[in-house]
Amino acid sequence: MDSRLQRKVRRISFITDKYPRLVFEAVSEVFDISYDELVGRHRKQVKSIARHAFCYILKTNSKYSLAEIGEYLGGRDHATALHSIKAAKNLIDTDKHYKEKVIRAEQIFKLKQNGTHPQKTW
Repeated sequence: MDSRLQRKVRRISFITDKYPRLVFEAVSEVFDISYDELVGRHRKQVKSIARHAFCYILKTNSKYSLAEIGEYLGGRDHATALHSIKAAKNLIDTDKHYKEKVIRAEQIFKLKQNGTHPQKTW
């Protein structure tokens, strides 16, 4: 399968799968990051710590496997998802500001999950 088509298929499955979409929306709101930035190959810290938060929140609040989480991150493997989760835990333990952002993103995710978070009007 053509790699561009694979990315499109992953993007479509991301949008239709409820929990990853809600986690992404929460992380996007808190970290001010787009879907393309989240799944892109950018190594800038601002973008990578948002990816770490996405993996951490999705893993701790759902039963998705590491391989599935990696797929939601643009086709990465399970080891990348595991590394992101460990990096997020480390940042949560050492960086108060990051911990507050992750807690806020988790709160938004749970509100969206229950349907009580107000939708943004663009």
